Amino acid sequence: MKALSAIICEKDIVFGKDALISWECLIMDTDFHNIYDGVEENDKRVNNPEKIFIGAHVWVGCRSSILKGSHIPDGSVVGAGSVVCKKLHEENSVYCGNRVVRSNIVWRR
Repeated sequence: MKALSAIICEKDIVFGKDALISWECLIMDTDFHNIYDGVEENDKRVNNPEKIFIGAHVWVGCRSSILKGSHIPDGSVVGAGSVVCKKLHEENSVYCGNRVVRSNIVWRR
């Protein structure tokens, strides 16, 4: 059984020191397709790639997706199967998706 993760970068993905990415995770800063505001050839693109930041000592659980514009603060844990798609704010917290489920935690390998 192969359980690979994928990292797809069009703009910028930053990993802090000691970040741990589990199996079958998807990290991508792009949508792979272009959406425009209007139908003309020179219309403005509305879904540009956005930087992803994964802080120091972060653990991303298996089968999680980290999407464009995500920011995961230092010391955090992202629960298995989560989809993160925005800036998270509380360090040393457990997240299920974009929601804090426990604060003031420490995790060890």
